[in-house]
Amino acid sequence: MIISERISKGQLRNMINDVVSIDQYKSKIDEDRNIVVLAFEVMNENAADDLSNFIETGAYDVEDTEVSASTNVEGNYMVYSEMRRGQKLHETLRKVLEDVSKLSEIENWKFSTGKTGMPQPLDGLEEAICNDPAEYQRIQEAETEQKALEERMRFLAKY
Repeated sequence: MIISERISKGQLRNMINDVVSIDQYKSKIDEDRNIVVLAFEVMNENAADDLSNFIETGAYDVEDTEVSASTNVEGNYMVYSEMRRGQKLHETLRKVLEDVSKLSEIENWKFSTGKTGMPQPLDGLEEAICNDPAEYQRIQEAETEQKALEERMRFLAKY
């Protein structure tokens, strides 16, 4: 499926997983406190290239978009789109997903952050994805401190 000029409505039907990853992967262009990575799982390389091109050339506040060099364990390609944290982050995420819905005919997106077991509906996006870099940094530091404390407690329990 090589699209030379434009990708059309429904052209990526049954090619994109309806669960996207948000803020689960590390940024390649900046620190994670400044960037959120939106990742789509796509069933073949040409469709992944089409999706990547669609997002990168669209009117979105996206810093970078790329396709994985190889497949994941399910044999699918990943399309990673990086965007800056800030006041417009949630709006940008929703707009990208809304427009990709037109290509994929996915009506009900779900997302995973890697922190919760089950994918969540988009209703919980604002609560789950921090758009403020300073707040993100505070949350990460608190989680790191909590993990260190848990490790010490496990060590002492064995002692």
